Amino acid sequence: MTRTASTCTTPITRGAHAFTVYQHGLVKRTTAAGEFVRSGTFAVGGYDWAVRYYPNGDDEARGQQPSVVLELMTRDSVATASFFFCYSSTLDVGFSKIVSIP
Repeated sequence: MTRTASTCTTPITRGAHAFTVYQHGLVKRTTAAGEFVRSGTFAVGGYDWAVRYYPNGDDEARGQQPSVVLELMTRDSVATASFFFCYSSTLDVGFSKIVSIP
């Protein structure tokens, strides 16, 4: 009897990007729901990405909960990504939160 086996692996690329919003209180007061600030473009896995931060949420209907979006910047490309982010406040010493988006 002949036995065979095969394996499929998906290459995984990892990267990190630090995006700091200075004068967050001012940014929050002057940015309406649905408006965002964008990080600089950074490369991971052969694609260019940016972080969009909505200080007052990405939608008025959802209230003023902050939102973070990973944006694919490479034109005419399709990619799948998962990410996590953490945020901290210089006003709340020792405060940070990590959120994972599969």
